[in-house]
Amino acid sequence: MMLADPNATPLDLRFRLFGTPIRVHPLFWLVTALLGWPDGRRGQLANGLGDVAIFVACAFVSILLHEFGHVWMAQAFGGRGQQIVLHSMGGLAFNATAPRRWQRILILAAGPGIQLLLYAALLGLGWLGVWRNLFSRQPGEELALWQLVLFVALGQMLWINLAWPILNLLPIWPLDGGQITREVATGVSPYQGVTISLWISLIVSGLLAANALMVTFLGRPLIPTIAGYPVGEYFGGGGGMWMPLLFALFAIGSFQALMAQRPQARRHYWEDDDSDLPPWRR
Repeated sequence: MMLADPNATPLDLRFRLFGTPIRVHPLFWLVTALLGWPDGRRGQLANGLGDVAIFVACAFVSILLHEFGHVWMAQAFGGRGQQIVLHSMGGLAFNATAPRRWQRILILAAGPGIQLLLYAALLGLGWLGVWRNLFSRQPGEELALWQLVLFVALGQMLWINLAWPILNLLPIWPLDGGQITREVATGVSPYQGVTISLWISLIVSGLLAANALMVTFLGRPLIPTIAGYPVGEYFGGGGGMWMPLLFALFAIGSFQALMAQRPQARRHYWEDDDSDLPPWRR
């Protein structure tokens, strides 16, 4: 979610996977554990502590897969030298870029896309009866410990790899969807594209922050349905104060970026040398 490399610490976990160097900041584990905390529910394993451990493991695998989606797509376009950093707000794939705009858009979409592919694969295994066979038991018999762990992990993987990529595709800066929006907007309007994309980010994140607050405190969404789907509840419920805070932070970040962009936009306007006319007549 952030585009700057967090400072390295002695507690960083470092390793290589598929030839790509990976660094995991210690705050990744802490923030992910807080996100996975049962939130008043006891959980199914070790009074909820087991559920948190499984959530952290599933989030680690899913976010790492997400970043590899960016890396592999960049490598398909000839990119080299990528590295992955997992931090408190998600992950970063450095040098995962390409010279052409359409290639950069595909690289950005590849992260959420590979997660959705994993979600579809897990559903496909269910349709083939794999999960039913693994969780089969005699009438009245409880699930074995390994079955219960697998059951919790499967539920977490399904939720993470559907909800998180959908969230990531929203046109909010600096999510992948926000970066895709910026690429499209700057392609249409090179000088005003960044400003347009930040306004879209500010409006969308502001509306979703207000929606999440209404769901949290009033029990009803600001945006009930779109085309029959309960999107208001999807982007507001189940996360306590995390969802309002998350979207509020995005809105604040978009506003700050927009304010920082205004002097640059004015400089482009005044430095436009395509015409000999004074600025007020262009």
